[in-house]
Amino acid sequence: MKERRRFERLSKQESAYLEFEGKKSEIQLLNVSVGGMSFFSPFPLKLGSLVKGEFRIFPNVEPFFIRGRVVWVKKEEDNWQVGIEFRSISTFPFSYD
Repeated sequence: MKERRRFERLSKQESAYLEFEGKKSEIQLLNVSVGGMSFFSPFPLKLGSLVKGEFRIFPNVEPFFIRGRVVWVKKEEDNWQVGIEFRSISTFPFSYD
């Protein structure tokens, strides 16, 4: 099978925070790249939905803030694995209004 990823992924099993559908939730980050990330969620997200969030790659480095779009969702036992494609990423918080 041909690999479809455009960017190398960094495996990071850390907590992260996402805001979607008006709720802010803690999620379990699985991996991250320049173009997106995947994570475990206790509930499914709708394909195409927009999310905002923040995560850290290293403890002593300021967090990254992202805006993205859900591009895939898979059921994994008691959780959902979700893939986000970044629309923007920054080291400064985005406005949440």
